[in-house]
Amino acid sequence: FRNGPSFLLVSDIHSLNMYPIVEQIVTQEHVTAVIDSGDLLVAGRVEEAELTGIFDSIAKLSVPYIIVLGNHDKSSRYDKALIDRLSKIDNVIILEPHEGEFNEVRVGELTIAGVNDNERWYGDSNTDNVQKQRSGIDRFNKVFGDYPPDIAVSHEPEASRELVTRGVTIAGHYHKSSVDSGNHITNGTLTGGGIFGYKDSEDPADASPLQSYGLLTFDATCKPRQLRVLEFTGMLSGQIDIVSDSQHYFKHTTSKSTDAPRDCTSIDIRTNSIRINTAP
Repeated sequence: FRNGPSFLLVSDIHSLNMYPIVEQIVTQEHVTAVIDSGDLLVAGRVEEAELTGIFDSIAKLSVPYIIVLGNHDKSSRYDKALIDRLSKIDNVIILEPHEGEFNEVRVGELTIAGVNDNERWYGDSNTDNVQKQRSGIDRFNKVFGDYPPDIAVSHEPEASRELVTRGVTIAGHYHKSSVDSGNHITNGTLTGGGIFGYKDSEDPADASPLQSYGLLTFDATCKPRQLRVLEFTGMLSGQIDIVSDSQHYFKHTTSKSTDAPRDCTSIDIRTNSIRINTAP
């Protein structure tokens, strides 16, 4: 296979600054960009990430940082503080910078798009969560239905499973890694979910959160090729114990004769802003 782009998948950082490790992985694995499927914060306050140096560390990464927002990334329905802060960082691309406005990322001829968890926030009622994803799904599919992206990203799996795509869908939220339905990726967390990842146990091994990251690669024709998931514990204690190192290979059906060949050997990254009318 000729090589296409590769992406480091992270999620549910929850205000822990793991970005020196992220940069090491980016360098060692020749990563094209980082894709974060949300919950950068714990309690919806940007001050958390300022105190731990997350924003400064993201700015120092050598590759673009592509992100959607999760249910912990704001403190009220219309809180835009995190979006405003991330917008000041040159290498950050917010896939839905405003409700009804999308940034479609192009890596060569490969496309990436995503939707925020707009109907949820830290401290919400935590009810009807599946139904709350409906508006985001409909808004995304209205925009990208005719030209589905190769990678579709949201925070909650209930949303991403229904997003249109011609490649893969990516979510986080559950703090664990899995692949189902052939192309739906639920991403784990490089931080073990922050304070949410610790268990109440007297056994230090049991209390240690499971951390993971994914490496998603595409071939030269923009088709998903492989997902490698590394799961481990002990990052915070400094005693790393690798739990599993698994690989998933994507199956491809025969392309339609009308499909034009695409070239994904270029790693030139561009963004295309798309606005829609969100009025009923």
